[in-house]
Amino acid sequence: MMPLKSSFIESLKNGLSVFSENVYIQALVAVVLSLALAKLSDWIITRVIMRLTRKTKSELDDRLIKILHRPIFVTVLLIGLTVSFLLVTSSESIRWFWKNSVATLVILIWVTFGVQVCTIVYSWLTKEAKRARAIQPATRPLFETATKLVLIALGIYFILVAWGVDPFGWLATAGIAAVALG
Repeated sequence: MMPLKSSFIESLKNGLSVFSENVYIQALVAVVLSLALAKLSDWIITRVIMRLTRKTKSELDDRLIKILHRPIFVTVLLIGLTVSFLLVTSSESIRWFWKNSVATLVILIWVTFGVQVCTIVYSWLTKEAKRARAIQPATRPLFETATKLVLIALGIYFILVAWGVDPFGWLATAGIAAVALG
């Protein structure tokens, strides 16, 4: 997740001071604004995409748009909640923990979305045999499992990076351990 600099938080506090000088009221205003922005973002993105996809004959795009709502809404809302939390919290260790926890949640939400997209797309490709000859009912589990494993591995990688852990160090350690045990 993008680091939220203290200068950004200070600018935000100055902007929210129009509503009140009380930092808790500013945080509440930020939460309400993030709820509104989350709903607006979801509405705009899905409406624009819906208009573009109405012209297609496939139900694939409709199914993908249907599952896109939640990740968009929750991501924007979590960013807004993070900003609100950072307004009222001064402890750097608590801020660090909060930002990394929210980053982890956002990564999990989008990895889950990716896994759902994978299932929908491979299901559609299996039915549309003329579009992808390699994806047959017998080979679908292979492709679907491989894609999901890649998505999960990427999710784990990004979570480790969000928490400041060097994933390549862990990978090297696992490789050495596998050689030693194998």
